[in-house]
Amino acid sequence: MGVNSRMGTYTNFVNLADFCALSVPAGFRADGLPFGGTLISGAWKDGELQALATEWLNHQPTPLGATDRPRPVEQAVTPESEPTTAPRYRLHALPDTTPPKPGLRRVGDDSGRSIVLEVWRMPAHAFGSLVDLIPSPLGIGKVELADGRWVNGFVCEGYALEGARDVTDFGGRRAYIEQGR
Repeated sequence: MGVNSRMGTYTNFVNLADFCALSVPAGFRADGLPFGGTLISGAWKDGELQALATEWLNHQPTPLGATDRPRPVEQAVTPESEPTTAPRYRLHALPDTTPPKPGLRRVGDDSGRSIVLEVWRMPAHAFGSLVDLIPSPLGIGKVELADGRWVNGFVCEGYALEGARDVTDFGGRRAYIEQGR
């Protein structure tokens, strides 16, 4: 509760209700202070919410912050696909993380399995901002997909997997959350 309250002062109820929310700027008040709105949707609707926010921002041009410079056109960040990893991974439910987080681990033996994941396409300039928001013990590393491609993806530091529940048999994070809690 404490982490959710600090991270989402105005969206805490959304997190607790298993919804998603996205705040968007909506211009400036007469006194020059900025104001905005919050878009709220159901669980797993992050992509649709992002698309709606992109459409809103591009339809309602506002300056870049408190400057007179025009804000650049927003580029849609959309899921490229929902592929699987190569069959060399194990998925773990990390203990004591709020909200619950998965830990993906590459294994060198035959105990691995293909894990469903999402591959997102985003502008390169936004990638650094994303990486800055990733809490330990998660990080970004190379993940091998079943089709042979290697993509940047969330990986987990080994120390955090001690005592973590192995949820590989669910086949992916969404299936674990929907069926396994």
